[in-house]
Amino acid sequence: VLLMGGFGTRVTRENFDKVRAGMTEAELTAILGTPRDALKDAQERFDAIGGIAGGLFGKKLPDFPKNAHNMKALEWRNGNDVIFATMMDGKAVSIAAQLTVGGKLETLLK
Repeated sequence: VLLMGGFGTRVTRENFDKVRAGMTEAELTAILGTPRDALKDAQERFDAIGGIAGGLFGKKLPDFPKNAHNMKALEWRNGNDVIFATMMDGKAVSIAAQLTVGGKLETLLK
C-alpha cells in the first residue's frame, strides 16, 4: 500500500516538534506532506447540507461565515493521529495534534 500526501508516517511527534506558529503552508507541507483543507471541506459540506435542508424543509441555512476568507484549517491524518494547523493570512497561528506516543494518545498544542 502506497501512502501519499498527509497520510502516512509524516504525522509523528518528531515532525510535530519541527513545526511552529508563523510557518507558511509551504513550510508545513515540506515537513508534513500535502494537507487536507478542512475549512474548505467544511464549507462544501455546509453548502450541501443547506441545499438538502432547503429542498426538504423549504428553508435556507445561513451562509457559511464570510470572515473565513483569509483563514484556512489544514489537517494531516494517519489513522487516529492528526496534526491540525489554523492558518490566517497565509501563516500558521496555532498548531494542535492528537498523537499516539508510547502507546498513549496525547493532545499537544503550540
